[in-house]
Amino acid sequence: MTPTPANESLLEETDQILFVSDRDGNQEIYRANADGSGLARLTDNRAADTDPIWSPDGQQIAFVSQRDGPDELYTMNLNGLDIERLTRFEAEVAQPTWSPDGTQIAFALHDDDTSVLAALDLESGTVMTISDRLQSIANPAWSPDGTMIAFASTDETVDQKRDIFRIDIRSPDESASLVNLTNHLGDDDHPAWQPVRANTARIAFHSNRDGNDEIYVMEANGAAQTRLTRNRTADTGPSWSSTGTAIAFTTGRTRESNSEIVVMRDDGSEQRSIIAFAARNEQVAWQPPPKIRRVNQLAFTLSNQPPLTSRNIVTMNEGGGSLAFVTNNLDVDTTTPAWSPDGSQIAFASNQSGNYDIWVINADGSGEARNLTGSFAARDMHPAWSPDGSEIAFESREPGNWDVFDCGSRWYR
Repeated sequence: MTPTPANESLLEETDQILFVSDRDGNQEIYRANADGSGLARLTDNRAADTDPIWSPDGQQIAFVSQRDGPDELYTMNLNGLDIERLTRFEAEVAQPTWSPDGTQIAFALHDDDTSVLAALDLESGTVMTISDRLQSIANPAWSPDGTMIAFASTDETVDQKRDIFRIDIRSPDESASLVNLTNHLGDDDHPAWQPVRANTARIAFHSNRDGNDEIYVMEANGAAQTRLTRNRTADTGPSWSSTGTAIAFTTGRTRESNSEIVVMRDDGSEQRSIIAFAARNEQVAWQPPPKIRRVNQLAFTLSNQPPLTSRNIVTMNEGGGSLAFVTNNLDVDTTTPAWSPDGSQIAFASNQSGNYDIWVINADGSGEARNLTGSFAARDMHPAWSPDGSEIAFESREPGNWDVFDCGSRWYR
């Protein structure tokens, strides 16, 4: 299938992609606008630099490099500067994926005898094993809500074919939380979760089940596996757009020895080549979406029913429509919501712990709410963010008088 021109609406003007190309002699990492313009080379090293991924806030890039010997994990800024080495293993690191809250990076770890899915805590430097029960673990992908990781691995029960697995990282029992999503006679690889902005939970992947590698999508539980591309050469490595409505991938459809990057709608239509140098261009990673689509959105409290026994925080588009519950507690009063400047969090007052304290939660309701002022025996109300989001001011009543305080960034970041 030859890519056809796409409507401009297929790509958001502000979107960027990362990818790997050997156009300058060896594998290096590049950044470009999602339409292929604005090309910038980020790494310049004799060793291979591969597997780039964006941090959730879009301000950093993690990648794998052989510059100091074996494949290790590094980070850099968007201009390719401030490079920092994060791991020092005897085994090789591959295919990192950043947790949605930005605190961890998961990756595959390989040596001659073992294959492990592991995660690095970026603050403490602690490495945790998530799964070591399967062989040839590769291409992990963190779910948008941070509770699960999808990855590819060899399934010993199906003639050594590769399948897409999903593991719930909250469960202490790996065997109980590990699910084979594809369980097919073909080789399935490179899962990619659809961003939460799309309000769905699909996973894109590539598979050779129909003869050669093509792009497929499925529901997060493995249902409705659907083929999107039909090409004589391999289509691999899908990556979702920030809106969750388009998919970029690598293809060899126009040159026998080279590969290019193509973008299409999430139904397989409007395929368009965006990176087509005379080189291998692969491992595309689309810029992540904003943490919350806050434009024209309101946050307010909603009572369950009279008499008032509890209130919860909900969000709604300014023009009306359905409500989205940020908190949902039947016996807790939650009030005075305040957006963070970047729209990613909401601060509020709640009596969840007894007294009214100041809490913070992700604006989409994901993750656990954090109590910022629970160490004070006072009634804390009416939070207000500083313009840069580094502090929260609030009212506190103890003992008998109202005062104004602020809590620094260490309390909620």
